[in-house]
Amino acid sequence: MTKALTFTVQNPQPSNLSTGSNGDSQSPKQKCRLGQLEFTPPTTTTATTTDTTKISLETPNFFQYTIQGLQPHLVPEVASHLESMPPAIRVNLEGFVKDREIPVSTEYPGKLHQFLGYPENNSPLLLLDIYDPVILERNIKPNSKSLGVDTEGGLQRITGKGLAKIVEKYRPDIFVLPADYVFSKIEELYEGKRVKKSVERTKNWITEYMDTSLSQSQKPALFVPLTGAPNETLREASVNFVKELDADGNVIDGYVISEYGIVGGYPLEKKLDMAWSSFSSLDQNKPRYMVGVSSPHDVVMSVDSAGIDLFDATYPYAVTEQGFASTYVFGDISVESRKDETLKGHISLWETPMFGDFGPLVPGCTCFACQRHTRSYVHHLLMTHEMLATVLLQIHNIHWYNNLFKAVRSSLKDGSFNEKKCAFLKNYVKQGEDGNAKYLLNELILLQSQTISPTTKAGYKKFGRRLSEDSATTA
Repeated sequence: MTKALTFTVQNPQPSNLSTGSNGDSQSPKQKCRLGQLEFTPPTTTTATTTDTTKISLETPNFFQYTIQGLQPHLVPEVASHLESMPPAIRVNLEGFVKDREIPVSTEYPGKLHQFLGYPENNSPLLLLDIYDPVILERNIKPNSKSLGVDTEGGLQRITGKGLAKIVEKYRPDIFVLPADYVFSKIEELYEGKRVKKSVERTKNWITEYMDTSLSQSQKPALFVPLTGAPNETLREASVNFVKELDADGNVIDGYVISEYGIVGGYPLEKKLDMAWSSFSSLDQNKPRYMVGVSSPHDVVMSVDSAGIDLFDATYPYAVTEQGFASTYVFGDISVESRKDETLKGHISLWETPMFGDFGPLVPGCTCFACQRHTRSYVHHLLMTHEMLATVLLQIHNIHWYNNLFKAVRSSLKDGSFNEKKCAFLKNYVKQGEDGNAKYLLNELILLQSQTISPTTKAGYKKFGRRLSEDSATTA
């Protein structure tokens, strides 16, 4: 039986090998890599045509972030006209769960794609996961039989059987199997009890889901989360479970690392070391998806140190929510006309000087917002609290983010990745007074810098529930 989802690894040029501090090759195993993800939707037959259009995605790349299935600030008609965006979206199940385990939307007669307004013969690759990666603190009280989801009506529990029924109705292209993600401070994790329960619960939920879904005629591609947090023994147990689950190599289609709930003094470098330790003993020809990693320097470091293929795209949304426009550049910035703005990584359209600046958001940018509108106009829209401000900023910021991935892939192809990576990290990762690294493009720090969102007028955001804890280690 031909698999609907296939992934082909395309090794980059040798000079892209990750290097240690002395410049020597870190490992005989090459971590950073190029790939091609292809998905063949089920055949769609109408009275006059039969459609089997493939969806192709070059990697490294990202899933476009959505809230309840819609891209923030962009109606589908606008989003569909964005220039060369990856044809892939991430949908979070918890946005549809209200007052019962099986959402009302499952009663819609078509697939989730059509419920969200996508035409049947031209839908993006749709990945369904359970939790929204921007929410960093949860009180979901999981147990061995069910996971918890925060809803407007309180805590709602979902079992493995319930998930199987939801997936059968929604028919996503990719489903991320359930996992008991740990939302704790790092010091709590070393005690081991919470992490051990996490691994056990994940195994129970996945087993129940798999047993229930055996009779489904049309199954999605399955991505499996790797758990265990900082405990090497438990990580190994998680990997061994995945190997047993995928013994014939045809059950699991990709791997997921989700460490976004770990806060307080746990740098990305350690998370990437954990990720690589899990990936290195698994099938190297399956895609690797890292949830909760989205800022530009995190993306570059993850590609380099753990060979991550797929990412979230919450970062452009975070920038937009602050009334900012992205300016960071991957590689040499000596040719940039406004080097000071480029080095900052973004500009604030709230600032008073923007009132009289009739240039584009970023000189040379080819996005719709920069080609048609000025800094002065967007500043005016922000000051008058017009929704069009965030529409134009989101268009620019997602376009700019997409260009980052294009540049990374191009450098992997021509062998210049390592050189450009070093220049990029030199520009956007600085040494703090306390000796720790300061990440200028950090998503949480970015969100802390503006107390009033241009759309919500509220200082409290889902992103920022633990700003005070995380900022101490990243600022």
